[in-house]
Amino acid sequence: MTSSAEAAFARFARQPGIEESKFFGFRSLTVEGKTVVVLFDDKLVFKLEEVDREAALRLHEAALWNPYGRAKKNWVQLPPTQEQAWPKFFSKARELLDR
Repeated sequence: MTSSAEAAFARFARQPGIEESKFFGFRSLTVEGKTVVVLFDDKLVFKLEEVDREAALRLHEAALWNPYGRAKKNWVQLPPTQEQAWPKFFSKARELLDR
């Protein structure tokens, strides 16, 4: 059975300019070789600038991504309970690349 994170990941992967790749060994989506989202267990992880990162971290059960015991300060993982926010933060992660 496909998780909601896997389904959202697949939807994001179909957008123009998006390619699937690996980031720290996890499935990820990139734009021109730069990672914007990572599929981590049943969560999606987004690279965000400070203002968006702080907004994301205020969501219930959101956390800095800590895949190997060291938190990645620009990466926020959002659980399935926040799936309604995934498209917003995917867009914010893509916008970060345009700056």
